[in-house]
Amino acid sequence: MDRRLRLAWAASGLLPLVFLAIAGFALGGNQPGPSDSVESVRDYVASHLFAIHVHHTFIGLSFVAALWFAVLLARVLREAEGQPATLSTLALSAAALAVAVEMAVIAVHSATFVDASNTVQLRSVLTAVIRELVILELFVWATFFVAGAVVSIRVRGLPGWLGWAAAALAFIDLVVGAYSGLTGVNAATTSGPFGPALLMVYVTTVWFAAAGVVLFCRELKT
Repeated sequence: MDRRLRLAWAASGLLPLVFLAIAGFALGGNQPGPSDSVESVRDYVASHLFAIHVHHTFIGLSFVAALWFAVLLARVLREAEGQPATLSTLALSAAALAVAVEMAVIAVHSATFVDASNTVQLRSVLTAVIRELVILELFVWATFFVAGAVVSIRVRGLPGWLGWAAAALAFIDLVVGAYSGLTGVNAATTSGPFGPALLMVYVTTVWFAAAGVVLFCRELKT
């Protein structure tokens, strides 16, 4: 791939990813939980509806940008890995599946703010669905990071420190997902001993940003 195309591809994915993730996090706010009263949820929605819509839109777009950047990242890993490029293909497939699951999480979470769903029972059901989807997403992101870590550490597709960081993220995702599955804690909304899973999303963004800086510096030196 041409050097200028690489730089443009990386920038077009990385910059929107970082901006949208930060903006989405800032607009997230302290949203009501599944056991909150119908009145409190309706009051919250009435006063924060626009921010809720923008928050979900920004987070969704940030994951689209992450997938766009992951395509370039998988290409870099494939060039380092060589054929049959099993791990780099696995990394790209996992990133695509993780983004698809996150879109489902956003869709279900948005449904909890629809007036017709503002009963404690229905919101509890929707929150339980989100819990299962988040566990799946954590395991899929763990697959992505394991594949990236192995290629980076074994054949230096990315710097070794970035590979070890990916391995650490894979471990955290697996631990949080397993903890949520075994204890029933909703990792998407509840702070357990490992922190909420949403923080894992933003740590993932930091890893992507670091990978982007590495690729920029590598291309500028060539």
